[in-house]
Amino acid sequence: MQTRNTIDKILKYASRIGGINLKVLRDGFEIAYVHHRLDQAIENDLAGLGLTAKQIDIMETIFHNDDIPITPAYLSDEVGLTRSAITSALDSLEQAGHIVRKPHPCDRRMLAIALTPSGKALIEQYLPERYIKMNWIAKHFTAKERKLLFHIYKRLLELFAASIPEGSK
Repeated sequence: MQTRNTIDKILKYASRIGGINLKVLRDGFEIAYVHHRLDQAIENDLAGLGLTAKQIDIMETIFHNDDIPITPAYLSDEVGLTRSAITSALDSLEQAGHIVRKPHPCDRRMLAIALTPSGKALIEQYLPERYIKMNWIAKHFTAKERKLLFHIYKRLLELFAASIPEGSK
């Protein structure tokens, strides 16, 4: 993410483009910067486990849905990764010994993903810390603030999706 120095240079360049409100543009970059820093903090928090936030999301999803066969497509939809990104994440988790790919019990054309015993033990050990931390963070916001933050993030996603040119989606 860009530093304030680079943002200043971006704004200087953008000042030559018609129809751009530089204050709004700066605010947009500031919001993106804080978001990026939050992502970094989350990844740094997970560094000791040797896993990324998305890998944790994948393992958590498998853990809590052990009553159904979990396919890569299901995981892709659940954790918000593209099919190719989910394949890469699953490759990494498999190489680390946290998951196993096995034949789907109902459709031999598909694979089912399951946690290995060591993967299950790792995620089972980590989840209480995750939930305690999320609860601790969220309780520092009022219910109204949490609802507003949720609304803002949802709106950001809608606007971002709307800004993607048709055919590029």
